[in-house]
Formats: sequence, C-alpha cells, structure tokens
Amino acid sequence: MYIQDHIAILNAYWEFNKRSGIEKMDFARENFLGIKTLKEMGDLKRQLLQVMSARCSVTNDRRCASRVYLSQRLSEISLRTPQERPGLAAPASN
Repeated sequence: MYIQDHIAILNAYWEFNKRSGIEKMDFARENFLGIKTLKEMGDLKRQLLQVMSARCSVTNDRRCASRVYLSQRLSEISLRTPQERPGLAAPASN
C-alpha cells in the first residue's frame, strides 16, 4: 500500500466522521465505502485513545501524555476540510 492510499483512507474517514446521521450513510454510499468499516475505525480510534490515556495516568509518563494530547489534537483536526489540514491534503492529480 502506498502512502497516498493511507491518506485517501484517512481523508475518507475524516469526511465520513464530520457528518451526522443520514448524511454519514449517504456519503458512504455515494463513495462506495463500507459504513460498518468506517464506524469500526472510529471505535478503534476511541479505544486506542482510552488505553493511551489510562496508561499515562498510571505511569505519570510525560512523553505518553504528550502523545495522547497529540492524538486528541489530530482528532480535532480531522473535523476540518482537507484544505485546512496542513500537509494532509490529497496530492494534486496531473
């Protein structure tokens, strides 16, 4: 898998995630995306953040806390449009 594939998947997840209700379903159908898979990606992201946060509070590790903070900030950035995400916009096609 090429880096462009990962960025495309990430952009699709972000676009799906910033919608609500029926808009999510419509977006997934219009773009031939698996609704269940996109929802599971969100669940996995939340679980990973919870595990990281719990580990940091137990170990009092500053680096760990920084990583959790960064992950949470990336989640906030995910609600922005691709043009607003520095360095993560899909490559221009020629």
